[in-house]
Amino acid sequence: MNYNEIEKLFQDKETLEEVLQLCVDTFNKIDAIGDRLKNRLVNTGEEVYGTLQELNGLYDFLCPIYTIADTTKENEEGRFYGSKKMEIDASGVKFVDATVKKESSIHVNDYRRVRNLLEAYINICKINIGSCQSLLKTYGEYNAQKPLT
Repeated sequence: MNYNEIEKLFQDKETLEEVLQLCVDTFNKIDAIGDRLKNRLVNTGEEVYGTLQELNGLYDFLCPIYTIADTTKENEEGRFYGSKKMEIDASGVKFVDATVKKESSIHVNDYRRVRNLLEAYINICKINIGSCQSLLKTYGEYNAQKPLT
């Protein structure tokens, strides 16, 4: 799926679940890698290197989607806020900034949820990438068949 197709999924709240469906395999792979690392099932330099490459690919897949999610959430929140402010100003009612900010925040709940989930998995990728890089650095010139533990 290309950038424009992904961006279309963020155009309304009804298609946001499709974004998560697009990412579910990636989330599952990240979870599985985390389990392998946590349970010390990545034992050779070759396995660490392969895991690092896989994590980099997963990270590369999620980053553009996260960027679209973050931008859309911010834009929708700003658009709602501006619209509400103009509506209140036109009605002559006293404008209360905190109230409109809260309404704007509630308005983008679905966008925030998708963005936060993407951000969480990107952070997991970063941590695991760092762990793999540290393992490779620690064991420097490794023998691909020699266990790292």
